[in-house]
Amino acid sequence: MNEFTRERIEDVAEGVTELCEGVAACVAEVLAIDPNTVFAGSTLLSLGAESFDFVALVFALERKYAIGLPSRYSTPNDQTVDDYVSAVRARMKAI
Repeated sequence: MNEFTRERIEDVAEGVTELCEGVAACVAEVLAIDPNTVFAGSTLLSLGAESFDFVALVFALERKYAIGLPSRYSTPNDQTVDDYVSAVRARMKAI
């Protein structure tokens, strides 16, 4: 592996980590919970989300990352925090 490739991998890993932390922070803020209780495998329902919280989270993520998310993320579902991270990441790549 050359130096350029190693640096690129490190940049991507750092970006993914920042994205995960940013989405988790949005989840914690919207749900008014301790950020240390938000894990990649947590569902919003298991964290205590109610119907409106899904809408509020999508709005928060769309504002924070200047993206649009599919409407399925605005309704109560069993998707995990990591699913939201993946959705944000996919939309950011599409821009």
